[in-house]
Amino acid sequence: MIILKADIKMKKILFIIIILLLLSINCYAKDQNIYVANTAYKNATDNIVKTSADFLEKIYSKLSKIVKLGWEEDEDVLKAMNDNEKAMNLFKETTKQKSNGSMFIEETEEIDSEMPIPSYDKEILLFELILAEGMMFEEKGEYNRAEDNYLAAARFIMHISQEKIRVLVSELIGFILFDKAYPSFARSLTSNNFSKEYYEKLYQYLHIITNNQGFLESSFEIELLFMKHASAQLKEAVINNVEEVFKAEGRQLTQEEVGEFFKIFFERQSEIYDDHFATLIICAKQNNTDLAKKKINDIRQLHHPLQMMARFIKKLLIDRRTIFQIKAELMAEEFIYWSIADFTTAISRFHIFYNKSNLLTAALAIKLYETNNGILPDKLEQLIPGYLEKVSQDTYNKFREISYIKGKKGFKVYSFGPDRKDDKADKILDEDKFYKDNSYNGGIVFSMQ
Repeated sequence: MIILKADIKMKKILFIIIILLLLSINCYAKDQNIYVANTAYKNATDNIVKTSADFLEKIYSKLSKIVKLGWEEDEDVLKAMNDNEKAMNLFKETTKQKSNGSMFIEETEEIDSEMPIPSYDKEILLFELILAEGMMFEEKGEYNRAEDNYLAAARFIMHISQEKIRVLVSELIGFILFDKAYPSFARSLTSNNFSKEYYEKLYQYLHIITNNQGFLESSFEIELLFMKHASAQLKEAVINNVEEVFKAEGRQLTQEEVGEFFKIFFERQSEIYDDHFATLIICAKQNNTDLAKKKINDIRQLHHPLQMMARFIKKLLIDRRTIFQIKAELMAEEFIYWSIADFTTAISRFHIFYNKSNLLTAALAIKLYETNNGILPDKLEQLIPGYLEKVSQDTYNKFREISYIKGKKGFKVYSFGPDRKDDKADKILDEDKFYKDNSYNGGIVFSMQ
């Protein structure tokens, strides 16, 4: 009965803490330029012509369709291109800058949980406009201008992949932008109208983008630091409300007890965070989303009343913890339940991106080999070392080499895909269905046949 009452009180405390955290973030957002804290792309985005929200929403919808399905002349899109010509040109010039790792957020010496999260909204608008404009140039036969636009899009994705702050957010945005640009990159590769220099530069940019990810390890490590910093900043709120709980029970905590309570609280919280993110890093490296799902489910079970009771008994009778210590640990576990994020989708998106990027890079290498030698390679190993450093891994085929089929009129490179079956590139993964309902029949295929 005592533990159940304490549990109710702890839930009230946690509710207050979460509200305080949300309020502090909201206040910070009002006082700071949360959109872009650095000036690298600001000159471009500041020149975007202001328009109504309805028109902007319409443009976003039409641009998304064009970059996915191909160029289709549209008056609204042409107007947006014409109105924002200056902003688009500034954007393209900015992509030529060398990244210092903080193109979107000012670099700081220490991790700060109140760092602004860049929304990239305006940059993405210009990114999609230059992709659509590139398609329009391609349709008109102005391939040099199309090359400039597609390479600018690749450099923008490269800049995002090189960010050192709010890394996980930037990488997820980068995966989405790569998906948007992929049809244009792929189409340009199947054409005979683009220059060899274009293919060489695109290969260079894609190689950098892919290698910057590092299987999300640094992303998760930095995200862990953000989580711990956010928890530490809640110390005063936790202490104030804990004192109220003990006061209601007729006990006045000493200064030493208050410090000890938070020390136990934070240690238990750190222990769970460390274990969770260590598992995420393993899952990302092994492409094991099942283990990631199991880990998040285990953490969510911490909130179950029977689980809480079982842990209370174990801590009291086996671990010989005091009621005071148990309350601190249970509060930490309850806080984790409300604050922990499920990164399973991030791992899934990463491996789709990683394999698509590897396939496109391999296809570019094959294209350059064919341009220089007049024939296709018999196997991918022939591309080493002149065109590839090594044959890329298929993370859906036990990290073996990606698959290559040489045909009479072209070639295919493919990954087994999330179903981990070799369909010989006959079945192609529907990514929309995969992200929507986890339907994953078919492989990831790049075809030049």
